[in-house]
Amino acid sequence: MAFRPRAKPVVKNFFISGNQLYSGGHSEAKGKRTTMEDRCTIVGEFAGENTQFYGIFDGHGGGECSTYVANHLHPLIAKKISEGIEVFDAMQESIDEINKHAVEKWKNQGTTVAIAVIIKDKLYTANVGDSRLVLVNEDGSCQRLSYDHKATDRSEQERIRANCGLIQDGRVGGFLALSRAVGDGAFEGFISCEAYMTVTDFTHDQGLIIACDGVWDVLTDQEAADIYNQSADASTAAKNIKQAAIDNKTTDNVVVLCVDLMPKALKEEKQ
Repeated sequence: MAFRPRAKPVVKNFFISGNQLYSGGHSEAKGKRTTMEDRCTIVGEFAGENTQFYGIFDGHGGGECSTYVANHLHPLIAKKISEGIEVFDAMQESIDEINKHAVEKWKNQGTTVAIAVIIKDKLYTANVGDSRLVLVNEDGSCQRLSYDHKATDRSEQERIRANCGLIQDGRVGGFLALSRAVGDGAFEGFISCEAYMTVTDFTHDQGLIIACDGVWDVLTDQEAADIYNQSADASTAAKNIKQAAIDNKTTDNVVVLCVDLMPKALKEEKQ
């Protein structure tokens, strides 16, 4: 009998479930990397009616940590919201709980977090690391809803050094380019999982872009917003932004998630 190599387990990079309240789509590419470590999650009505969850998780050192966070963060947030915990607290407490497991499980693996929680007409965002969220306006302008947590950032360097951490060649310990992440147990105490958060009263003529640094290394916020506004719909915009990153010679994994913030039900009424 001929030898048959054992098939490798299939890792799901993209997870979608629930009743989707908004139109949108995601697009991804491995790029020049040998593995795909980025994950994307979309969950409709994840915490009851009129709620929606979107998340991108850019893994490094492997894809196990990003997979774990992509699968387990949104149920924790939903549970806390259902218990009456304020949304910002629910997001941070959930990230903290996930991180406690991640730092024990993965010493040299970690992930960014870039999430959006929609409750009625409020858009709550949180990010840890350098995955970015950008709000796109109908007039063509855009607004960044996240903060890039990089080891080259002066305020981040001061925080790390205050905790006796070393910054070498613009990296934590000469190794980690991120100053905040989930996981990376070898750097526990130096890096942080405290999220940057915003809340926005959005309008139905706006859109949302969430993407990893494989996009933002080669495109500005405005360039991505222009592509969004020039695309036929949000799903097409995600594909076009991904392709623009590839055309601009990104060397990283690419994952893009775009959302049209007009509810599907309202859009159907207008048709």
